[in-house]
Amino acid sequence: MEKNWERFVKVEKVNIGEVTDIMKNMEKDIKITGYKLISKGQRNTNYMVNTLTDKLFLRICADENLSKNEEAAFKILKEKITMPRLVLTFSQIVKSQKKRIMIYEYIDSITGDEYLEKNNRFSEKLLKNIAFILAELHNIKILSLKGINSLPSLKECFEMLMENSVLRQRMGIDSMKKLNAVIGKYKEEIEKKRENFLVHCDFKTSNLIMDKDEKIYVTDWEYLGCGNRYFDIGLFFRYKNYFTKKDMEIFCEEYNRNAEISLDENWIEMGVLCNIVSLMEMLSREEDAFEKNNDIKNLIEKEIKFLIEK
Repeated sequence: MEKNWERFVKVEKVNIGEVTDIMKNMEKDIKITGYKLISKGQRNTNYMVNTLTDKLFLRICADENLSKNEEAAFKILKEKITMPRLVLTFSQIVKSQKKRIMIYEYIDSITGDEYLEKNNRFSEKLLKNIAFILAELHNIKILSLKGINSLPSLKECFEMLMENSVLRQRMGIDSMKKLNAVIGKYKEEIEKKRENFLVHCDFKTSNLIMDKDEKIYVTDWEYLGCGNRYFDIGLFFRYKNYFTKKDMEIFCEEYNRNAEISLDENWIEMGVLCNIVSLMEMLSREEDAFEKNNDIKNLIEKEIKFLIEK
């Protein structure tokens, strides 16, 4: 999966005194008994912080603008979607730079990636719960929600990314030809009318955490927006070797049971197209990351092969 991908946003290494200064925004006389860097993640810097009474999750945000989406998500969704409780947000100088700070309850858990690596597939209970969560999210009416970004349509995404010189060079001539063939084959799906669902837009298994009772919490809402719901579904099923045909049937049935608008018959292909776009966007970044870029290219080529053979 993505655990070996290179990180390009520096880790904000803080000492116990600096952690205490940050946490004093919660409580002036707070006592910190320990803290530990959480190495997972590509952008933000996260710590587990122990106090005399609580265990907390401290996030030092890499991008203040993206953190606003996270804050908005909690306000909008806290009664509908299970997520770690957001305790406090504020801005503070860290290492001479102004940073957005977010403090959450800490959930003793493992990520979806870790669960899959250990068990090789999700249990039926987990699959149904994840389908239910996505249906509930996509059911939320967004007309009255202010400050939610409108995401580009699938057609706009492909048009923009296909012209990206970095992407074209990394993909190579042969793969770009195959990608063009996919775009031609699925022209109708790509040009489908813009959808206006509330979407997480980074609903990959690493952003799902589950406790010992298999209760699921959805994390990392930085890319929350209004757009195509198949981005959420495509990213969830990105690593297809962990999902069987039966798994997808279970997911689809449970999603449709709870969704106000059922999935299209070709929902799998729509998800794959959206996943390709997400991967293309990452590959188009000007980051010299051999491991990451090689993995992404291989993932794109697998998805292209899947669509060509359908």
